[in-house]
This record gives sequence, structure tokens and C-alpha cells, in this order.
Amino acid sequence: MQGTSSIVRVSAALVLGAASVPFLASPAWAAAPAITSFSPANAAVDDTITVTGTGLNQASAVVKVNGITATVTGTPTATSLTFKVPPDTSGGKIALTNVGGTGTSSTDLFIAPPFTTVADISGTARTTVATKLSLSIPAGKKVLRVFDTTVGDRVAVVTENATPGGCTFEAAVYDVGMVNLGTGDCRRVNAGWVETLTPTSITGTQTLQVSNLSASAGSVDVTVVKIPADANLGVLPLDGTTKVATITNPGQNGYLTFTTVAPNQKVSVKTTDASAIFACCGLRWGIYNSAGTKLGSSIGNAYLDGLLLATADTYQLRIDPLDARTGSVTVAASLTPADANLGALTTDGVTKTVSISSPGQNGYLTFSGTAGQKVALRVSDVATSLGVRDLKWGLYGPTGTRLSNSAGNAYADNITLPVTGAYQVRFDPVGTKTGSFTAAAYLLQPDLDLGAITLDGVTKVATISNAGQNGYLSFTGTAGQRIAVQTTAASSVFGCCKLSWGLFTSGGTRLGGATGNGYLNAVTLPSNGTYQVRIDPTESLTGSITVAAWDVPADVNLGGLTTDGTTKTVTISNSGQNGYVTLVGTSGQKLTLKATRASAAFGCCYVAWTLKRPDGTAQKRWTGNATGKVTLSATGTYRIYVDPIAHRIGSITFAATVS
Repeated sequence: MQGTSSIVRVSAALVLGAASVPFLASPAWAAAPAITSFSPANAAVDDTITVTGTGLNQASAVVKVNGITATVTGTPTATSLTFKVPPDTSGGKIALTNVGGTGTSSTDLFIAPPFTTVADISGTARTTVATKLSLSIPAGKKVLRVFDTTVGDRVAVVTENATPGGCTFEAAVYDVGMVNLGTGDCRRVNAGWVETLTPTSITGTQTLQVSNLSASAGSVDVTVVKIPADANLGVLPLDGTTKVATITNPGQNGYLTFTTVAPNQKVSVKTTDASAIFACCGLRWGIYNSAGTKLGSSIGNAYLDGLLLATADTYQLRIDPLDARTGSVTVAASLTPADANLGALTTDGVTKTVSISSPGQNGYLTFSGTAGQKVALRVSDVATSLGVRDLKWGLYGPTGTRLSNSAGNAYADNITLPVTGAYQVRFDPVGTKTGSFTAAAYLLQPDLDLGAITLDGVTKVATISNAGQNGYLSFTGTAGQRIAVQTTAASSVFGCCKLSWGLFTSGGTRLGGATGNGYLNAVTLPSNGTYQVRIDPTESLTGSITVAAWDVPADVNLGGLTTDGTTKTVTISNSGQNGYVTLVGTSGQKLTLKATRASAAFGCCYVAWTLKRPDGTAQKRWTGNATGKVTLSATGTYRIYVDPIAHRIGSITFAATVS
């Protein structure tokens, strides 16, 4: 009956028990709720918002902020309702739906983005796309502007008239779910363009946050603009025919399409004549499959070489100018011939000259190997058409694992084959280059045991006579023992640097080394065991070198030195050994230190002496006969360390006086 409430009786058969259960039906004239105001206007996630209005306590109330459901707290009244700000919303209109209908706020609730507090926010407002805003922002503060977008929209922020200049402003755009779609630091703002990276996936209100990062107030003009959808630039033929791709709208991207008809085809792409505004790096492009997966990419004028397309599919070559730049680029694509089988390569050093004649094509030579074998590879006589370093090549195992990587005329040394099977030496000319080259492979002999070396300085000549082979001398050492090694009389073929050598533990850890004729200063052995001095000629060179090693005693205490000018002569008689004299000094004391009568073996510069503080840190260093003035920085016992260079031995005289 109109104008009265009525009790509706429901059969006990339809509800919980034998008794009838009464409930109030909604009046036929129930009005939609109305939101007249809410507070606060700016909030953070989990803050409580109080809504005032009418009809707020009707049944089945649901509150949403920008389409995201919020949790109602407490018991609503007809004129008041509270809820908590939900996560994953960028703010916007508040909507209350209940049995009476839906009421929507006339103003927006502004939500602080991540890493922003409510106290950081100095101003808020709603705007529309394509409306220029002049923003004045206090030092260290942020302003929020909200605007509406629909699914598929992609926007950018045009920035102008930033005052002051320098690194003052930052701009960021957040989608309906408060996901950051793009942030422009001060460089982007100063450049005038902040671009979102992805189109929005939900219709609703987005948030623009502009931050003043400086210590002074400033202003900037901003305009949110809508970027047109990616431009379909047509079909790209796969026969090398060029196609000019032009982007005319700021922020817009574009794409060319091509289709492959068989799996495992290779395509090469070349871009040329990019507009000058793109410079070296202002145009990005790449190949994407129909699922949107990027398979390969480059920038500007470039060449994408032999990209393997695993499935027959329709692909896009996507073109993405940086910022708001527009212009054109010329694109050509072609199917690349399958890798050329260039034949078999023997492992006895016999050379094989081969050619790659199809632009973009790669090739390979094959040989059979056994697990544990060591091989070396050489490529020589690379055609000038391939450039100095524009032939990339390497050794690949039976499973496709790359074992070496070289370019141009080069030598790959001492490669251990991991498994038994067929190996490929693969060749990849850069870009569209073609030409010939010569390859050779060598099966290396196992490292040569050159015998034992004593630790008393007795020399031993080590000779490597097989191309590519290495060798080693061995000795038994104990933990804590100090060993020095000297090499001399290296064959002239090795020059300064074409033979490397080092001291290794039985586990293969390198403790130190040098090249050619050199010296390894005393190193401490970490454990008991057998040690090796390993000798490794560069590439296929052969020859000999003389090696000596010493068991170096601990640094020797050579006695005390007074500060009254009395001289003290000290002698180092063991190769590789250092020694020290002590003197007592006080902080602030000024001393003159003099070294004279250094042995001829030390020459001008082959004995170093260092003043070390009581805590062991070095204060100053000299070489040979020299005089130095120092001011002591601490009180205590100082040491003058004497360190002959390499294996030299001899004497030197010291005197110290107070300045």
C-alpha cells in the first residue's frame, strides 16, 4: 500500500525454520543517495574519509574511489558515512551505490602517489587533456592534477617556461591503479617532453604529479596531450627494397609489418637516412613477433644482422622516436641465406681459405674433437672488404655453447674441448660485408713437464718446441714459505711480452707472475703441496727461457739506527729478502735521513727504502742513494725497510740526524 511500510511474510519452507521471518522491504519511493561533501580532500592509502550527504545509510552500500572499491567503516547514518582510502587507486570521484541508486561526488579525492606524503602536496585541481596549466610550486613541494582517460589512451606532458632553470622540476603520470606510467626527471622537463611508456588499460582518472626539487619556489607550464595510436606504416618487403617510414605526430610511434612463411628463417634489417633531428640515438627500432615479444633492436642508422625468426608469423618492425621528435628513416629488410657450410677443418695446422659471398650470411667450418683435447685456432689473411675487426668468429661446441670469441686476424689459444663431438668455427661478417679469409686449427700437445726447479737460485732453461704447447717447472713447498722467481734470456721471438709465466698452486690458483724476462717478488705459499711455474708462449711461438727460484727468508732485523748522525751499513745477502733498521722518534720531531754507498748492483734505482711509522704504515719512500727530510707523525719505534729490486743483493749505509 502506497504511503505505508508493509511486512512481507515468507513461507517457512523457504527459510530457516518453521516460524515466519519478517524483514523490511525498501520503500518504493527510496531516493538515490547524494554526496554533498567529504573530508579530507587530500589523503593517503588507509586514511579515513568522512562523507556527508543524504540517503547514505540505505542497504547494500558500496563505496568506490575512481572505480576502486573502498571499505566502509563504522555504521553509516542517513547523513554521514566513513570509509578507508583503498590501495591501488590514483584518486578521483567518490561514488556511493546502495538500494536507492548511485550518488557521485562533484569534486575529486586526491591520493598521494608513492613516496609522496599529504604534507608534500601544495595544490590540487582537475584538468583536461590539451589544457595548458601554469603551476606555481613552493620549494620542495608537489602539485597534483587529475584528468580522465579511456582504455588505449597514451599521454605525454609538454613542459614549458620552467623557472628557475637547472634541475628544478620532475613530472610523473600515474594510471587509475596508481601505477607509474612514466617519470621525467629535470632533464626531460627542461627538454619540454615527458612521455608515458604504455597505453592505459583501464578507463578512469589518472594523476599528474609535478615536483619542485629545488630549494626555492618556481613555476612551470604543463599540458597533458594525447598521443595518437601507433601508425601503421605499411608492409615491408623482404627482398631488400627500401621503404621510407615517416612519423609526423610528436610522441607517436609507428610500425611496418612483414610475414614469414616458414620457421627458422633469418631476416636482416638495415636503416639509413634517418632525419638529422634523430642524431645518433634519438630513434629506436626493433623486431617484435605477433605476441609482442621483442626479438632484436637497434638505434638510428644501423644494421640488424641475421635475426632468427623461430616461427612463421606476422612481425612488426616498430619505430619509436625519442621524446617529441618527428622525422623519417629508410628501412630495408631481406631474408638471409642459411649459414654456409664451408667444409671440414683439420687440426694439424693445415690452412683452409674460404669465402662468404652473400651479404648478411654467416658460415662455419667443422672438425671432430674429443673431450679433454686442447686446440688453438688461427684466422689470417682476412680480406680488406671485411675490415680490420669486422669478421667475428669463435669456436662452438656440439650443443651450441660458445667456447671462444675473436675478430679479424687473430689467434685463439689453449681451448679445452668439453665433450666428444662435432665442433664448429663460426664466422659472422659485420653488416653486409663479404670476403675471404684463411683458417687453421691445431691440436695442442698436453702441457710439457719441464722437470723440477730448486729453490736456491740455480737456473734452469725451459724450452717449448711444439707450437701452441705450454710447459711447467715444479717444486714442493710448505705453507708460509716465501718464494721469489726470476726469468732471463727469453728467446728473441718472445720480445718483451709474448711469453707469460706464473706461479700456480696444485689447484690451479695463480699466485703471481710476469711476462718475458721478469721477476716475481716474494709470495707466501698458502699450503703444503706441489707448485708449478707455468710457461705460456703467445699463440704458436716456440723458444726458451731461463728460470731461477729462491726460498726467501723472512725480513731481517738489521739493528738500530741512532739520530745523532752515526752511520750504519746494512747488508742484504739473500735474493728476494728484505730487511729493516729501527729508530726511536717522537711526534713532531724533524729528521734528516741519508742513504749512501749503495752497492753497484743497486745502481741508481734498484733498491728502495721506506720509512714506516710505529703502526706499520708508510710515511715516505726513496730509492738508492738519497737524502730526505721528514716530520715524524707519531711517537714510537720506526722502521726503515730496505727492499732490493728483483733478486739483487748488496749493502747500503744510513745516517739519521735531528733537523
